Amino acid sequence: MLNIRHLILFAIAILACPLAANAQYKAHSVLASGSWCKIGIRETGIYRIGAGDVAGIAGCATASVAVYAQRGGALSSENGQWRPDDLAELPVEVVDANSNGLFDGNDYLLFFATGPDKWSYSNDYARWTYNVHSYSALSYVYLTSREGTHRRLEQ
Repeated sequence: MLNIRHLILFAIAILACPLAANAQYKAHSVLASGSWCKIGIRETGIYRIGAGDVAGIAGCATASVAVYAQRGGALSSENGQWRPDDLAELPVEVVDANSNGLFDGNDYLLFFATGPDKWSYSNDYARWTYNVHSYSALSYVYLTSREGTHRRLEQ
């Protein structure tokens, strides 16, 4: 005689298989190594962060500075929707004011970051709606200094 618990477990396993089979995950998060500085963002826009504002990366080579973030407001509450696996690197303009190759003094970063709320267009209603994040008044960017080639804004 079949147990109802076995039927439920079987149904869950069948429903989860297609999702797990199609998922592509990174082996490690970018946050797994290095030192990071977390900065809260209240609204979408262009941000300027000076060397004096972030002690964690001040004095490092300007070429090694990188900014990472999660884009696009709150994650969807629907299970079938795509979700990012890790933070994305943002394009950054590094202004080396004293041209010494180090992030210090009056040097600063310029980058575009998205806040926790977002606008979305509904085809069903043919209108825009403003979606306020239900759980946070901030989204975050993460600054680090690491070797390699990083995304920069085109000149």
